[in-house]
Amino acid sequence: MSSVLDPKVVLVTGASSGIGRATALALSKAGAAVAVGGRRTDRLEALAQEAPGEILVLDMDVSDPESVRKAVDRTVERFGTLGHLLGPSCPVLAHDTACPSHPTTPFRS
Repeated sequence: MSSVLDPKVVLVTGASSGIGRATALALSKAGAAVAVGGRRTDRLEALAQEAPGEILVLDMDVSDPESVRKAVDRTVERFGTLGHLLGPSCPVLAHDTACPSHPTTPFRS
């Protein structure tokens, strides 16, 4: 039976605090390989030390489409795939134009 986390690679933006941080920790505890992005890399490094699983720390600015593209590319380079991208504070992620090499599929419940 497949999991909602298949494939188990997730990029979480805004992961240096709040909901993003809690989500990244929960995903790591659930067995996902997690890439965390944000501007406060010192906090992301601390998160990586606390998380039980593999964490890729990415210096990224969600208001900059090129920064988002690079984060997606680095995640795919490191883990071989990207299953999920969680970015509630990321306006760039609302459009496939942010990462044309890795098009998104809108989530429908």
